[in-house]
Amino acid sequence: MKILGIPYILKLVPHLSESGNLGEHHGATHEILLESGMDHDAAMATLIHEILEAINHLLELGLEHGTIVAIETGLASVLFESHVSLDPILKEAEKR
Repeated sequence: MKILGIPYILKLVPHLSESGNLGEHHGATHEILLESGMDHDAAMATLIHEILEAINHLLELGLEHGTIVAIETGLASVLFESHVSLDPILKEAEKR
């Protein structure tokens, strides 16, 4: 997956939620980690959230976490209701 032209690696990680997070963005290594085993909608919303975190980081937007959560909620709603899927991105991570 590329974000703003930068290759990112998406990894599904067991037990990530034990740290209190369903997803993590690591700007230095260009990785996004998602808790493995989440239901589809939760995985999609978390992926959207972490993509927004990456954009925030790369463009140095300085958005607060609450703003990112609000954008994620709105964007996820539009994508879900329009039947737009990020499944190809999730499936690529499952192959790793």
